[in-house]
Formats: sequence, structure tokens, C-alpha cells
Amino acid sequence: KVALIHPSAEELYGKWEDSVGVWPPLGIAYLASFLEKNGHTVRIIDANAEHKSIDAVVEELSEFKPGLVGITSVTVLILQAFKLARAVKKAMDVPVVLGGPHPTTIPEDTISRDEVDFVVRGEGERTLIELIGCISAGKGYENVKGLVFKRDGKTVYNPPREFIEDLDSLPWPAYHLLPVSKYKTRSYSDNGRQWVSMCGSRGCPSMCNFCAATVMHGRKVRFRSPSDILAEMKHVRDKYGIGNITFIDSTFNINRKKLAELCDMIIGDKLGVEWQCEARVSSADEETLKLMYKSGCRLIAFGIESGDQGILDKIKKGITLEQAERAVKAAKRSGIMILTSFIFGHTGETRETANRTIDFAV
Repeated sequence: KVALIHPSAEELYGKWEDSVGVWPPLGIAYLASFLEKNGHTVRIIDANAEHKSIDAVVEELSEFKPGLVGITSVTVLILQAFKLARAVKKAMDVPVVLGGPHPTTIPEDTISRDEVDFVVRGEGERTLIELIGCISAGKGYENVKGLVFKRDGKTVYNPPREFIEDLDSLPWPAYHLLPVSKYKTRSYSDNGRQWVSMCGSRGCPSMCNFCAATVMHGRKVRFRSPSDILAEMKHVRDKYGIGNITFIDSTFNINRKKLAELCDMIIGDKLGVEWQCEARVSSADEETLKLMYKSGCRLIAFGIESGDQGILDKIKKGITLEQAERAVKAAKRSGIMILTSFIFGHTGETRETANRTIDFAV
């Protein structure tokens, strides 16, 4: 039995907790389905979506009696994750594993905590399966790639694990273990229908120095086949009444040929689902944008990050302000709504560069 937990953001954000919506924890949902495929019994506790306190989570774990507990965490939730891990260790004698962007990026601090037994770095599907095998057999962990653990008071960093090349070989996220009805987007394109997020690829070729995407999934982009993505879209539509999907890929439009193939398949299937994505302005052309709109795309989030070209160059964004303007105008002509992301406080930021960003955004 394995319990996978998404910590609650309620304590961190208070009344603003719901301001950006409630998103499915796709990372542990993929882990759950992979574990089930390999014969394990899994429970996901999405404490964030279900507003569960740490005491409530521990109570559920005591009833479930897992042989291993996994907790995922981004940086803003890491203290909550540690607090949760401490409560679990106090309540039961069970190995606790942390994974996700923060433990992957800063494993040395994460594993130094007494309440953390293992850290899984990067893509965790195969690492977690091998770790469970070692625990079950009473074997050592030295050969489990992607794992960080403690031995005789010292930290052991195993070699990194190779990324999964064939994403179609992975089962879809374990939607049946998620509180699907609790997820909601706060996007401008919210059409009032049930919503989930989805992943069509892993990896990002960009060099942006502020982003965790390459730390988790590498620079080589690995794509799911358009037919597999469409099949998953139909599955969540038919089984859960999903009418709105957000793709979380770092650069959904990086391969325009595969994107066009997916759009054509959605149109041909008469899917009837609206969708959104994140995209690079340097890869946005009007022909593809119009096809995206025809297939149901209603919003694109462009990461522009700064209105100062010097800052863009420093953060290795790999775009120009002219490309950003062209992409936004082309998307609007295609009928697609635009969300643009900007960050204040990049390396070299000044009052002048920040004001240029405000002017550019306006």
C-alpha cells in the first residue's frame, strides 16, 4: 500500500488560497497509475483540494495503513510538506519519501530533515517502483537511480535516472483516485464546465534561468502521440464530464507539426472540449493559431517575463519584444484570449527596467 499526498496551501495563502484555482497534482497522479499498473494499492490524499488539515491526513493514513508515504512539494509548500512528514513519522513507523520540484532542486536540505527518509529526484515513476522493491525485499538502495537517502548518518546521492522516452507507455493519471469535482480554473476562459489539467509532453529546450521545468524533466522534449492525447481527452470528457482542459506543457507549440495533427484530430472527432495551453512567442504563427482556435483553444499563456530586452537576454529567455508583440497580435486576430506572464526581480532588475515591463504589458 502506498499513500501519495499533495499538501494543503490553505495555511500559506489564507483567504487568497483559491485565487488561482485548484489544480490536480498530476505528478503524483502519474505515479499512482504507474504503481497500480505494477500491482500496488494506492491512495491519493489531495489535502489542498479537499481542505484537509494535517490531523485529518494523519487520521486517514492511520486507517489506510500504508507501507510507504510519498509527499510532493513545490518550494512555497515545502515547510508544509516537512510539517506533514513530521506528523506522519510521529503517528506511524513508515518510510517517508519527498519528491517534486523543490526536493529535486535542493535535495541536500530536504534529506537533512529527520522526518524525510528518501528523496526522489526528477521523474519518479521507475525510481519509486524500484525503491518499493528494495524496501519489500530488505535490500540496499545503492542501485536505485534518482534516489537520495541516508546511511550511517551520511547522505548518499545515487546517479540521476534517465528520462522516460516513450511517454505513451505511461498509463494516464489516476483520475479515479482524485477528487475531480473539486478542481477549478480561475482562467479568463473558464466556461463553467468541469475542468482538469493535462500533460502532452515532458521537457523543455529553453534555457530560462528561473524555471524548474528542465530540472524536473530535462531539456530534451519527449512528446506523447496526438492519438494518445486525444484518447485521454475523450476519456475525461466521457467519464468525468470534463469540458475544459489546460495543458501544462512548458511549450505546447514547440512542435507545430504534432500540434497541428492533434488539432486536426480534435476537429475531426468533434470533441466539443475547450482547452488552453502555455506557448512560446517565438513559435507562434498565425496559421497554427487559427487551427488551434478552430479545435477549441480559447486561451494561450505566453511567458514574456520582462519588457526590457536586456533583462530577457540576462535570463536567457531566448525571445525578443518584437516576437512577443507579433505573437499576441496574431493570437488575438485568431480569436484566442491571451494571458501574459511577467516577473519582477530578475537578475539586474532596476526601477527603470521594471517600469519598462509595466509599460510593455499595458
